[in-house]
Amino acid sequence: NAVLPLLRQEGVQIGAVMLGILSGLGADTMAPSGLPVSGIYNIPNLRYWFVDSTLYPFIGGDTVRRAHAPVSGLLPTINQILPYTYPGLEGCSQEAVYEFSQVCLENARDVFLALESEYRQLFGRNLTLERLALYGRNLTLSRLPEAVILPLCPDKGTCLGYDPNLSASVYLENDLEQLLRTRRIMKK
Repeated sequence: NAVLPLLRQEGVQIGAVMLGILSGLGADTMAPSGLPVSGIYNIPNLRYWFVDSTLYPFIGGDTVRRAHAPVSGLLPTINQILPYTYPGLEGCSQEAVYEFSQVCLENARDVFLALESEYRQLFGRNLTLERLALYGRNLTLSRLPEAVILPLCPDKGTCLGYDPNLSASVYLENDLEQLLRTRRIMKK
């Protein structure tokens, strides 16, 4: 709708529109143009589109304005999953919302466990196990900017804080436990 009038204004001849993913809404939107449209993947009933990194705590999310960062270098965010907020997924069962949130938390945790392991190996090279325990560097929240371009952290309000000496995976494991505990309560 935005590009087509500009292309026509400039006299650009358009033979067809090719897309990576074509939804039913996209096909309906293109129908009045009279142009042939096709996609590599046709998903006629696509209702939601997710960018998984925005759902993963400490990696993405919707930033929140606070007077002070919870940990220096980390911006507070809200990820559109439980236990941070209830995602606005119309037509989804409560169980599906819990499963969706659980997968997002588990994926984020697994990403950080791998990242934390690589970080320890990188900074623990040439150290004996004893010296690694004493001097090895862990990827903590305070060091997250060394490994993540724009590190974020779930906003827990102004009364709860983060320990900059703990890793993101510790907090993700706690949030996963909170989600599972809430899920069990809701099933009763």
